[in-house]
Amino acid sequence: MARWGNGRDGFAAPGGSLLAPRSSFAAPSASFDLNPAPPPAHAWSQLTTTGTPPSIRGFHAACYVPTRSSMFVLGGSTDAVHAIDSTLYELSDAGAWSTPTVSGAAPASRFSHTMVYDDTSDCVYVIGGYDNAYLNPGGSAQVYKLVVATMTWSNITTFRPSYGAFLSSGAYLGGAANRIVWWPGNPQTTGVPTDTAFSNIPPTTSGGAATAWNAYTSTKPTARNSAIVVADTTRQKVVLIGGNNLDTKTHESNGTSSNGWTDVTGSITGHYTAREGGCGAWCSTFGSMIFGGDDGTNRLTATEFYNGTAWTAPAQSVEPSARGRASLVWSSGASRFVLFGGDAAAGYKNDVWVYS
Repeated sequence: MARWGNGRDGFAAPGGSLLAPRSSFAAPSASFDLNPAPPPAHAWSQLTTTGTPPSIRGFHAACYVPTRSSMFVLGGSTDAVHAIDSTLYELSDAGAWSTPTVSGAAPASRFSHTMVYDDTSDCVYVIGGYDNAYLNPGGSAQVYKLVVATMTWSNITTFRPSYGAFLSSGAYLGGAANRIVWWPGNPQTTGVPTDTAFSNIPPTTSGGAATAWNAYTSTKPTARNSAIVVADTTRQKVVLIGGNNLDTKTHESNGTSSNGWTDVTGSITGHYTAREGGCGAWCSTFGSMIFGGDDGTNRLTATEFYNGTAWTAPAQSVEPSARGRASLVWSSGASRFVLFGGDAAAGYKNDVWVYS
């Protein structure tokens, strides 16, 4: 491990004698520090934004769109108002809120849905959700696609999982996998948590034919809703974390439903804090990061990281208030995680925090 300074008052000369302490040397002509401070630790800070932010909310969905250097936020709920609005909000890397102009058949108000960005086609997908009823015409979850280049929405009726659900989560696994993995949460068919996830290759940008969603049928984790699903592009793995069953197991999948899930808990170091309703994101620098949630009794602040071999929980001197049902994305443009909103003990939030 690198050391900052050698902790002594003098230096040993080649013959073994002790040279004079550093303080007795003549001052150099140029100023420099012989004992530089360690680089600053990674830390949370609250972001001061401009523009009009979304109203307070949790149960919303968010994704980062690198081609616009911004985060998109859609939907959400509070205790007083379910399915607050259908407005698409955008937060730029510079910290400015706006409501971009969109066209086409946009998704209606909803909460507890999933939103992912597909970097292969530069499209955003919204899957499932709830608005005092399951949003599942014909028994299949609604899927909407936003073509970012034109900011045009469409309702993809040929690209739907086999049932609608809420308290869902999902991620897009880029690279060779090129798949969306979706954990439905509570399906409409039973109203209780499910143990079945779905995966699919997204349709083309132009809206070409979509392949069928494939259900995971083997080596499945236990049933749960309100889980965290994170895509690790470097390792080509989707990671399933937590949920309302409040276990601390870590499950991974390569995104192909026929290969199922692998419980890697016994082969890694440590585990995360049990939680439901937390949020998570991944980047190549930090690995998978998760924050917040609820342990069945209290809301959490726990900030934890997973690199594929170990879980760690670095101490935080400053962090967002304890909350669940927030969103977390990785901003590749600003090189930081971005947290928005959530359900805190004092009420719902619309603040923005960043971790870098």
